[in-house]
Amino acid sequence: MVQPVNFVDEQNIPLVKVCEQGGEINEDAIGLVITDLDFGMAIMRPTSLGDFAKYFALKASASGISLVGVEGATVTADNLLVEINQSSPSVYGNPLFPVVDFETSYPSEQQALFDALVELLDANSNQTLDTGELNGVLEGGYTGDSISTAEELVLLLHAGGAPPDILTVDEVLEQLDATFVAAHELDIRAADADQDGKFDPAGYEVNTGGTPVYLAMKDPLIRAEGFLQINLFDTIILTGSVAFGLPACPAPGKPALAAGLIAALGGIGALPCWISVALCATAGGSVGVAPPCPGATATAGETEAPLALAPALTPGTAPGRPG
Repeated sequence: MVQPVNFVDEQNIPLVKVCEQGGEINEDAIGLVITDLDFGMAIMRPTSLGDFAKYFALKASASGISLVGVEGATVTADNLLVEINQSSPSVYGNPLFPVVDFETSYPSEQQALFDALVELLDANSNQTLDTGELNGVLEGGYTGDSISTAEELVLLLHAGGAPPDILTVDEVLEQLDATFVAAHELDIRAADADQDGKFDPAGYEVNTGGTPVYLAMKDPLIRAEGFLQINLFDTIILTGSVAFGLPACPAPGKPALAAGLIAALGGIGALPCWISVALCATAGGSVGVAPPCPGATATAGETEAPLALAPALTPGTAPGRPG
């Protein structure tokens, strides 16, 4: 039995009583009530001594936030999502160095499971799990539509939705015909790349004690969105969807951004080479290696070559998923 946990304010007045069956709002509470909050964050530093960039990313979501205990004021927000993927140094939210490409660095194990089953079952080579092909291997048979994506396969196999709310290896094996499992269990388990007993979606897994949070951004990103309702003493009333975003400059804007920064800093000749190249990489939109800039070269022995930026993490070099 999970014991209740009381969250209190500075006067020791309980705000929310959290117990095994959910949250119970104290009628004397004053403050914010957050429902179904999930939060994951990663702060990373390169292992290379020559790479001094810092990388950080976070994802937070909540089904609702509401203000309680303030008479005449109603503030509620639903379906909140905050995502950030940045590296430092940055200029106005635009990193000078590439950010971590979590989607590529931590590919989807669910997609790997789908690909494995297609490899084993796709008799007509249409890259789809047809009804007859699934009917022959699922323990309870199958009469539904063909499955053409990993997402559709997960919806089919994860019908129970048991915690941690991620499709598990045992859950898949239990639904497959015993003869098929005896012949291909190793192929199924191989899709679980980190061998943690479940098929993770794409992204870096942040363990939260319950359902994990997956950081799956691939580009520089600062984003917040949700649905907001505000009524302040029937004087100020606002209702609607709210979104804030600061993505990386689109390709047409990047050259202007870099040119403006170079000019403001005294021209390309006045800048250290690594700064010049970093700005040109921002302008060119090339991830991993900076394109050459006029007059900005680094001397390597007796030859000149543009200085490379720190590359984004790629499979094989990225740290493994936490178990």
